[in-house]
Amino acid sequence: MLELTVVETLCSATKRHGGRSVKRGKHLGPEWHDPVILRVAEILIRLVSETLRWFRLAVRSNRSINAENLFVRRQLALYIERDIKPRRIDLVRRIGLTLLSRFFNWRDALLEVHTETMFRWHRAGWKLFWRLKSRAGRPQIPAIRHGYRQRLKSG
Repeated sequence: MLELTVVETLCSATKRHGGRSVKRGKHLGPEWHDPVILRVAEILIRLVSETLRWFRLAVRSNRSINAENLFVRRQLALYIERDIKPRRIDLVRRIGLTLLSRFFNWRDALLEVHTETMFRWHRAGWKLFWRLKSRAGRPQIPAIRHGYRQRLKSG
């Protein structure tokens, strides 16, 4: 009797036929849609990607790591300060953000801002807010309320 290899034992057709080899015409290999084989492939892909990620992190400069830590700590402090729980994102958004992060360097978006500049921006924002809020003047009184006020005055 032939010894069964690991691939043959994982093959769903071999399992269904009690360990006997099954002829499938031209396709003599294992069925790749078998859940066990797919799970093994997924684990191997994750292992390789995590190893590559670790190597990439191992060669980063300390300055880059410190900048990223500062950025993440600030984000965490904002979550704690505002009592917000971070939202979990679904797989599609996670993949999209991962692909987008390959084209965008987040460190380029960071700015060093002086305190005076921050106060000037804050004042300018409030000026713009109140100018836009008060630009139209006092809102019109609806006709129903206007008639009600007239009746109160006369009566």
